[in-house]
Amino acid sequence: MSDNFKGHLILSGSTYSGKSFLLKKIIQDVSQGLGKDEKIFVLDKFSNGSDWNCDFHTRDPAEFIAYCKSNESVWMVIDEGGSSLDKFDDDFNWLGTESRHWGHKLCLATQRAQQIAPAIREQCSQLYLFNIALKGAKTWAEEMNEPDLQKAADLPQYEFLFKERFQPLTRGRFDL
Repeated sequence: MSDNFKGHLILSGSTYSGKSFLLKKIIQDVSQGLGKDEKIFVLDKFSNGSDWNCDFHTRDPAEFIAYCKSNESVWMVIDEGGSSLDKFDDDFNWLGTESRHWGHKLCLATQRAQQIAPAIREQCSQLYLFNIALKGAKTWAEEMNEPDLQKAADLPQYEFLFKERFQPLTRGRFDL
């Protein structure tokens, strides 16, 4: 799998902050470097799949999890994770806690940290944090051991803070 992404990845931010746009860009880039046996599966309950470069798309969380559990080396992509999956569901937690044993990587976009189970947040090694309420920014600051993530509450649209565990915090921006 792509060397740019180590472990599970979360994008978090308010509506119109840019997280879904960046998620699609990341997956487009990943798709160009996939190995022969690697696949991209997408759960996006608001899309028919035509705007994703993927091997499988569904709006149904149960179907998504079943496909992931019956395959190996999958980029598991979830847009609007907070509203697509129940954070108290054991199968949802499997995506972040055990799926790596199948060779999977999780790429999850959510509006709020609190929508995602703590076990999944703790397993994510990379975070793109867009503008978000201060309470959510504080949660991410605690989860990633990076107090400066609280500055995300002041970010303008399309700017983000990127944190990889054990690495310094960086700031980025993209233009549409």
